[in-house]
Amino acid sequence: MPLREHEPVPVRPVGVLTVARSARRLARMEERERKQGARTAAKDARAAARQEHRLRASTGRRARRESQRRAGEALRRQLRQQQRNALKRRLRAEVFAALGDRCGRCGFDHDARALQIDHVRGDGSSDPGRDAASCAYYRRVRVSMGAGEGRYQLLCANCNLIKAY
Repeated sequence: MPLREHEPVPVRPVGVLTVARSARRLARMEERERKQGARTAAKDARAAARQEHRLRASTGRRARRESQRRAGEALRRQLRQQQRNALKRRLRAEVFAALGDRCGRCGFDHDARALQIDHVRGDGSSDPGRDAASCAYYRRVRVSMGAGEGRYQLLCANCNLIKAY
């Protein structure tokens, strides 16, 4: 049947029943997906709990004791280092005080961090164990000064560098 110009195109009517059926089908599909997601999440949680339980059982007392032992050793090392640093600062202060607490050339005394122990005769390379920041070095300097050898003097960093060149 030919259509006329102003006639509407016939549309198949959708019944209320068809819309309701589609909505139910969609709701069932969403419910299925939700349950499947919940099952997967529950399965993952159970697997994680089993793994954690295995890990706890395997670590046990021995691992905890080992961890505590390592932590205790680290604390003891840190304490020994702090004690060594305090001893080194005390020895350095004693040696500097015995050498006059000021530069032997220019008289600089504003900051002890800029002062350095210098070998008067330039024989520093013959010193055994030339670690100039160790407790043993400060002890050797103190013993040498007590013996009256006169091998050491206190210079500021500038004067010590100028003397070296």
